[in-house]
Amino acid sequence: MMNHRTDNKIYDLHMNGETTSSYFHLPETTSSTPKRTYDQLNKSQEKRKKSRKDEVHSMHSKATSTNIQNSPTTTTIKFLAGHRLKLGVNNMEDYSKLVLSDKWPTLINGKKTSIIKPKFVPECFTLVLRYIPKSFSTQIVTEEIKRSISSADNIKQIIYSYNRTTNDFRFTVSDLTEYEGALKLGRISIGNRLHPVTVYQPANKMTFCTNCWLIGHTRATCLVRERKCRICLKVYDHDHTSTCSGKPLCAQCGQDHHSLDPKCEYIQQYRKKLNSEVKQAINDGSINRKPIQVHQQHQSQFVGAAYDIEYPALPNINIDNIKSKKNKVWQDVTSQLTTTNNTYSNDIIINMLYKMNNDLKRDMLSMKDMIIKKIDEQVMLNTKNIQLHQVSLCTINT
Repeated sequence: MMNHRTDNKIYDLHMNGETTSSYFHLPETTSSTPKRTYDQLNKSQEKRKKSRKDEVHSMHSKATSTNIQNSPTTTTIKFLAGHRLKLGVNNMEDYSKLVLSDKWPTLINGKKTSIIKPKFVPECFTLVLRYIPKSFSTQIVTEEIKRSISSADNIKQIIYSYNRTTNDFRFTVSDLTEYEGALKLGRISIGNRLHPVTVYQPANKMTFCTNCWLIGHTRATCLVRERKCRICLKVYDHDHTSTCSGKPLCAQCGQDHHSLDPKCEYIQQYRKKLNSEVKQAINDGSINRKPIQVHQQHQSQFVGAAYDIEYPALPNINIDNIKSKKNKVWQDVTSQLTTTNNTYSNDIIINMLYKMNNDLKRDMLSMKDMIIKKIDEQVMLNTKNIQLHQVSLCTINT
């Protein structure tokens, strides 16, 4: 994972590391060096720039190829981004190991390095708690979830475009062990009732502009010059924080809600159209949606030459000539043992069924006696109530 040769950088998955020095250091000139003309200086600078670019390119290609070959996982991706090296993995197990690990060196080849870990939990670590009654508030649900899963965070209610009798809550679990344990258990107790826990299926991402807050385009292609506030849609300048009214205004329909509110009719229509187009693209084969792996998948691939070397064929052995030898002394012992074992197992099964039948009869008789006893008690109670009622009526009439 830390195979970066002599670079001045070190990085983590989706993590960036920086150094305090530049990439390469030029040798210092001494006072004894004779002066050169402008043409000589220009030529030397051009050669120096070319060599520096070639060296960076060669080191980048070597580091990339070495990291891909020597990586302990088959889904690790490393690439240079400016003065940082980003490391990305394609399964949750490697991500959890790299984020929780603190065994990162501070010096590499005498150069200071620093690790920047992500401050958010990926969407693949999200679970959904379903069918919570509306009488339970978000605070109560949060306390109950954290009582069962200590690493649960960012607990939010899922807002649907239609009315429901119950609520669903999504939350992230940063600990992979607790994540797998919750999925294996399948339920969490909320208010003395068990509610199912499922994997969160993220919705298709909308295309919206962070400049004018309209859907359908991005900020790079926006035609509006002035940046707008995402709440009140007024011009966002240096003094807007103190002058913002705080009243939300939708950029799609102009009503009093946020521009990306799921309850907005324009947003609902856009999502409906987006989902139908994505499904059609998946059916046509234009989009290949792969599920996120939880663990590494180690596949053993045998190459023909290597397999022949490690597992050579046995000499002078013909499998067709190998025949099982019959034991002439104990010929019928095997068949007798098989028959005896089958008879013994059948007797055991019959005895168990007979015992279960007797137990069932006994339980049914006891339940019958109990029901008759309760019915008799209820009849006696009703008789007494009727008698008391008649006595009370007689006293009232007299």
